[in-house]
Amino acid sequence: MSDRYQLWGGCFQEEPSDVLRRLNDSLCVDVRLYQQDIRGSIAWARELNRCGYITDNDYEAIHQGLKKVETEISEELCKNGRLSDPEEDIHSVVERRLRTHAGEAALRLHTARSRNDQSATDTKLWMMDNLTNLLNEIKKLILVLKDRAENEIHIIIPGYTHLQRAQPIRWSHFLLSYAWMLRDDVLRLEEQQCRLSRCPLGSGALAGCALDIDRERLACSLGFDCVTPNSLFAVGSRDHILEFLNWSSMCAMHLSRLAEDLILYGSQEFSLVKFADQFSTGSSLMPQKRNPDGLELIRGAAGLLLGDAIAFSCVLKGLPSTYNKDLQSDKEIMFRSYDKLLDCLRVATGTITTMKVNAARGEALLESGMLATDMAHALVRRGVPFRRAHHLVGAVLQRAADLAVDLREMPHEEYLAICPEFGSKADIEKLFSWEASVEQYEGLRDVRAAYRGRAVANSVARYARALLGGGPTPTLDYLIRPPEPNTARASELPPCTLSFNHKQPMRTTWRTLAYVMLVALLPQVSLYNIKTDVNFTPYLVNKEYVRHIHSMVNAYSNRGNGVGRLVIETNALIDTKYRTWKRNADLINSLLALPKGMNEAGR
Repeated sequence: MSDRYQLWGGCFQEEPSDVLRRLNDSLCVDVRLYQQDIRGSIAWARELNRCGYITDNDYEAIHQGLKKVETEISEELCKNGRLSDPEEDIHSVVERRLRTHAGEAALRLHTARSRNDQSATDTKLWMMDNLTNLLNEIKKLILVLKDRAENEIHIIIPGYTHLQRAQPIRWSHFLLSYAWMLRDDVLRLEEQQCRLSRCPLGSGALAGCALDIDRERLACSLGFDCVTPNSLFAVGSRDHILEFLNWSSMCAMHLSRLAEDLILYGSQEFSLVKFADQFSTGSSLMPQKRNPDGLELIRGAAGLLLGDAIAFSCVLKGLPSTYNKDLQSDKEIMFRSYDKLLDCLRVATGTITTMKVNAARGEALLESGMLATDMAHALVRRGVPFRRAHHLVGAVLQRAADLAVDLREMPHEEYLAICPEFGSKADIEKLFSWEASVEQYEGLRDVRAAYRGRAVANSVARYARALLGGGPTPTLDYLIRPPEPNTARASELPPCTLSFNHKQPMRTTWRTLAYVMLVALLPQVSLYNIKTDVNFTPYLVNKEYVRHIHSMVNAYSNRGNGVGRLVIETNALIDTKYRTWKRNADLINSLLALPKGMNEAGR
């Protein structure tokens, strides 16, 4: 047998073949887990010591030895970029090196522990340590999009459907559409971390730990929220990695769509944006070329990340329960996806930060036919049914094409001949305003507050109002984090800055009023206290709050015509919310009342 340190053996008389070793050895991949492996080993040794399975002297030798091993590996990686150890994985390397520093005490470290629960723990710790880097990069990109949207509010460009010019939109509207996508990516990844923070250490190879250790205390010492409830599940599940891979592919898909739009906008046919030299490349043959290679690489990476997610799903789909060596591929795919996505986010942020927008070109691409929908709406406001208005405007477009003139140049008499409701020449001329067109749409009212006297809410301010109940200076945190329950009170909310439109004067106001009252006065959870015996504190939803809200809403019923119906509608909305919360409360109460002897997962 060779001198290679192995964590298994005894009944083997021959070494694994070289070809098997090439397929089996994973040190070049899992070396990235060395810090987490050492953290887990120190915590495990501490727990063995607390429970009396190793002496104080042995624990101190192991602890100090592991610290020295960590320093050695860190210095070697910094100098050479890799480890030259012959062992098959990082767990074997750490234990062999520990033995040179701690002697015989190192042989006690692996007491009642398996590489199955050790590897699962290391991977989860690495994810908990590093996924925040992705979150931070996404938040930086959101902030860049928000800042550009705020500073370039005045730019109007064509909006496209089916890659055909459709309606005029603000450049800011386009940028913020991707900020919203990325915000959802942040929330999804944060929500995944709740399931990630369950400690598998102490589950052994599959059956659990035969020694009387405190797994909850062990999990807490490593920064986990709780322990895995079932040892077979703990060592065999890689759902947290698959969930991360699926999330990565979705986030990359959002970046890919953004990249594709910008690639098109940067082409000479559009010429809406120009990319900085830092994020462009040239051609080895054609001197004039400026290629958006960074964005193209992002677009290509999205396919690779989706492929990784599908590939790992295929690895998992046919596995029997608990650990199988197929799962060794989890770290290679996870690291690859993490690295690729992190680079894509940084390139996207740099590209968007440094690119220049050609506002004049955006306006030049606008054409009067894009205001056809506005003309139809003008007829609707004069009493023409929309379907008829749609066809009448189509007739106007056809007539202009027949006369080979622009809509703005077509004689007033031609409009009246098609439909008298088009009104005077001045009425028609008012329609041909890009600024007026974009300002009339609700979809654009998340772009900037009080722009040119209009109540067009700044997207950042809208984030703040929608997520945290308002605030004078929205911050990045407002963009990406939902509110904590019951943090806002009615007295603390800022004045509502809704616009009033004579066509729809009350609907937005009453719906917003109902929402503010619900947030301010109806606690989603009054008391929520899980206990480990049958004497639990129930989850409460107080009917008195609902009655109080109803009385406040009804107090507005004498405010004018049409309000009565809206009061009824608002009260119905409040009752629906109450019933939903009540159902959730009943479900939680029934779970908390389960007998103590039931499986912890069910409880």
